[in-house]
Amino acid sequence: MGKPLIIANWKMNFSVLEAESFAEFFVKNFTVSNVEPVIAPSFVFLQSVSSIFKSKVSLAAQNVSEKSKGSFTGEVSVDMVKPFCKYVLVGHSERRQFFSESNVLVAEKTLTILSAGLIPVICVGESADDHKWGKRDSVLLDQIQAVLKKVPQLDWSKLIFAYEPVWAIGSGQTPSVPEIEDAVSFIQKITLNHQQVLYGGSVSSKNAKEILSISLLSGLLVGSASLNVKEFLEILRIASNLRK
Repeated sequence: MGKPLIIANWKMNFSVLEAESFAEFFVKNFTVSNVEPVIAPSFVFLQSVSSIFKSKVSLAAQNVSEKSKGSFTGEVSVDMVKPFCKYVLVGHSERRQFFSESNVLVAEKTLTILSAGLIPVICVGESADDHKWGKRDSVLLDQIQAVLKKVPQLDWSKLIFAYEPVWAIGSGQTPSVPEIEDAVSFIQKITLNHQQVLYGGSVSSKNAKEILSISLLSGLLVGSASLNVKEFLEILRIASNLRK
């Protein structure tokens, strides 16, 4: 695999001053290689942090509309984020849970992102109940097949999937290494081994090395730990050292 892709999902956090302060500290202290850091800030911070990060960091949007433009109050189109972003998160469990985003809508957004020349990072994963009752594979199959039915097979290699078991996000719990490895292997089997797969769910500097030891993984999607700039830099350092 190439450089590990380490994505910081800031979610709905920080003021503009805090975001800029993070970016300034990061630029001064990011010295490692062999890793690609990506920051997914709030929409309203994209322009300001982009001017600070410059070429040191790629940016991702946390979400976009499936619509290209029009009378959709409060929505943000892919063309609005394209000047700043290389990646777009889509289908995060919080979008699915709190905003009722269906597998079909996630697939439509994925196609919109690809059509704009950006790279979709498609979040998939099972809930606590699905995990308890052994339904992980059926949930992943439904989530992924909805996307693959919409996206031409020639474009499958442009997709990135992030396995985020919902029960692990923000809980401090993570699946065991064999469990993550099995899930990633299953995702790659569904997608005919075309995709990069990331892991997300209570990632921190304490478990990053163990998780990244899974050879099938292409990187990490980091949530709350990415809000601490020193912690995020440490995760990047760990990832870089593993790939030297």
